[in-house]
Amino acid sequence: MTNRFSMWPRKIKNFKKGKTSHPTSQEDNEVTPTAEMYALKGGVAAAKILEQVAGIIPVPFLSEFVKVAINVLEVCEKATAIEKEVTQLQDRVLRLALLIMDKVGKNASSDLQSQVKDLQLMLNSIITDLNQLKQQKKLLLVFFNNLNKEAISKCVNRLNAALEQFDVGHKLRTEDLLRKIESGHATVVAALSRIENAIEKTIQPHNAPFPKQDMPPRRAFHGRKSVVKEIVTLLADEGTSRVCITGTGGMGKTSVALAVMENLADSDIFCADYRFWIPCVKATSLDLFLRILYTQLRITADSYDTLDPLINELNFTKDRRLLLLDNFETPCNANDSGVNDILIRLSELPHVALMVTMTSSFPPSDEIEWQNIPLLPLDLPAARETFTNLYPTADKGADLDNLLNAVGAIPIAITLMAVDGKNSKASPKYLLQEWKTAGTEMISLVDRRISLSLNQEVVKSNPDAFTLLAVLSMLPAGTTGNNLHWWASSLTSHLAAVKSLRTAGLLEQDDGDFEASHIFVRPTIEAYMSRQNRIPTKVYEQVHDACYKFVLDHKSTLDDAKFKDDLAALATEETNIQNLLMQVDTRGLRPNALNALIAFSYYQLCTKASTVVILHALEIAQAIDDARCIAEAHLTLGKILCRLDHYDAARPHFRDAHRLFKTLPDGADHWRMGECLMWLADASKMLPKSSVDIGSLVREAQTELSDDPNHPNQKFHLAHSREAFKVLREAQSIFEELRCRASTSKCVLLTARLHASFQEYEEALPLYRQSLVIAKNVGDGRLIHDALIGLVHALIVLSNHDEAHVIISECLPDVQAGGSPLKIGQILELLGYNYVAKENPENAQSAFERARVQYSNIGSTVMGGDGKQRCSGNLTKLNDGQTTTILSDLKKWPKTTTKITSTITTVSSI
Repeated sequence: MTNRFSMWPRKIKNFKKGKTSHPTSQEDNEVTPTAEMYALKGGVAAAKILEQVAGIIPVPFLSEFVKVAINVLEVCEKATAIEKEVTQLQDRVLRLALLIMDKVGKNASSDLQSQVKDLQLMLNSIITDLNQLKQQKKLLLVFFNNLNKEAISKCVNRLNAALEQFDVGHKLRTEDLLRKIESGHATVVAALSRIENAIEKTIQPHNAPFPKQDMPPRRAFHGRKSVVKEIVTLLADEGTSRVCITGTGGMGKTSVALAVMENLADSDIFCADYRFWIPCVKATSLDLFLRILYTQLRITADSYDTLDPLINELNFTKDRRLLLLDNFETPCNANDSGVNDILIRLSELPHVALMVTMTSSFPPSDEIEWQNIPLLPLDLPAARETFTNLYPTADKGADLDNLLNAVGAIPIAITLMAVDGKNSKASPKYLLQEWKTAGTEMISLVDRRISLSLNQEVVKSNPDAFTLLAVLSMLPAGTTGNNLHWWASSLTSHLAAVKSLRTAGLLEQDDGDFEASHIFVRPTIEAYMSRQNRIPTKVYEQVHDACYKFVLDHKSTLDDAKFKDDLAALATEETNIQNLLMQVDTRGLRPNALNALIAFSYYQLCTKASTVVILHALEIAQAIDDARCIAEAHLTLGKILCRLDHYDAARPHFRDAHRLFKTLPDGADHWRMGECLMWLADASKMLPKSSVDIGSLVREAQTELSDDPNHPNQKFHLAHSREAFKVLREAQSIFEELRCRASTSKCVLLTARLHASFQEYEEALPLYRQSLVIAKNVGDGRLIHDALIGLVHALIVLSNHDEAHVIISECLPDVQAGGSPLKIGQILELLGYNYVAKENPENAQSAFERARVQYSNIGSTVMGGDGKQRCSGNLTKLNDGQTTTILSDLKKWPKTTTKITSTITTVSSI
């Protein structure tokens, strides 16, 4: 009966907690709605209404109570001689009956039921008293009216006291419950608020959760304030916002650029989220440059092979953005016209300001109208201040000025000289003499200063120091203390070598534990070591061999138990590995170099698909005519192209790989041949109009893979209806027995999708959960994201909108980090559907718009084109208020995800 009368207006006065005696006044202790507010006048009318209600009350103890209340009202109606008091009693009983009916439900506690029964006993006693009054003769009722009034008043007081006790007890429990509800509600509201904020943030531009490199703090420098002010003014105006800071190495170009970024923090021209530092010193190739761009701009893409997703993201809003391309000479020296093309496309966006630093006398492209800022040496006061800040106890006379003039007042030369003097306690006069005798004038000032630092006793006394410097000069991303044993295994003491180089000012190391700290050399020193064959051949070969060993030692497939750990290890050295592998050529080809190229390409297939390394591997394999490596390279390249949704381009590589595996000098590799055919069938099925007979391909693959026609790997392509459930169960059983976790997860995922294709979402839901758990243990991001997307889809269809919302908020950053426009588009589209279901059209519109952008990045594919069309249709329906139609289409969303498309190949190739 709870809240059966909650729609009626009521007025409830507060009681003092703990008080059990009857009230001192009726007004102060009126605990039930007034008769006027209920619009019930007269005891007979009230009794009739209660009688009708009592007949339909399904709670026995409550029904009995109401019947007793009816008896009281009827008895009161007959005691008309003392009308005022009886009417008061009638009102009180009526209020009590209504209150109990309103507040007491079927599932009332035993304590509450006991209190209602006590009230019922009290009402029975009132009936007894009233009956005694009714039996008096009318003459007595007239002459002893006051006595009868007093009797009625006592009944009212008893009723008031009992009612107060009941109501106070009920209020105490209610207030406690309300406190719990309010506390829980506050927690839920806070959690939902955090989820909403997280989602709002992730669907905004530049919010992909990449591990981007933080902009370093600006180092203290002197004599550059006017230059900084000039650059800030130029960047503020869109017409002059293409600034290039040029100069020789060590002139302080990066420091000036960072000072500009810091200065702009106090202005409203470029907000904090739209100022980007892009360190290009590691960008030794076009591919690495693109990777760094995407990472630092926090933009997602399935691959780094194209700039279109990045341009689309920059164009999503016209808010002004600032890109600092630091040490841009590195990608420029890659001699790839693609670098210049990227710069030109960025410059064509008027709201995107560019600030470039590079070791050169000229800006990087003649097609861009640059504001060139050549950075000159420091003036003497600034140079003197720079030196004395580092070496405070040095003599500050004419010898210091002569020294500063001798080194050309170049900041890095001043820094190295001051560090040298402080460590050796040498005077400026002695340092000047050493400088003059160090070499000929043909040597640049910076190179001479670095040479002097290398000749310091602290470096010369430790043979490992120079070796470590040479090794680190080959690693553009630096490395960690923990990984030094891979790259420099011949060193006696890594700690001692690092300390020597840090003392000489030649090496940088982050704070924190040695094992986890980032250890690297500055670009100027790296450039110095790379010239004039300063890196010994032995060190060069050792570093390359270490790279190949590192890759091959961490080579594993999805079903290997150590796959997750291997993936993490390769990620820590990804930039260094790719830089070294791209240096491999046919001249003096080292053992394992080609195998490492192919193995690293497989790592990229599982993380960020890119064709750059595998194309280089194919080129090397063809140059040395290694038939098996050529075949492996074609197969891997085809797989990568499929990951990039370039199915048509992938098919020729699968055919070439199949042909080569068939004609290997040591005999045909039938297992690999079958794998090629299965991938070819997969690629063909994703094309809208394929002339390939997929059934024929599958039957041929069956012949190659096994004599058993029921082999689960072949049956995936042949089962298109409910017969697929049996095939999937058989495959799952085999993979579970072999402990192939990734393949097991795929079987479970495909089974869930098959149920979803038959609209059996109740059956699909637990399978999606099971697949997700296994996929997380495997560590394969794509498999995790597929399971998450299926899970969210099922939850929304089954109206579990709150859980779906929580999962989306948790998985959206990870899906964005995975970089697949398809999966990002799908999760954002599902977010839009969930917002529609939660009646939040504004957020739904934002989610659909962001999903459409992602689908547009792969618009040439079937799923990309369909997704873009779906989102556009949903946006139109939102504007027309057709939300019901949007949700009804969700069960068919998207058709391609419910197809069984052989995502499992063979145990040996997964």
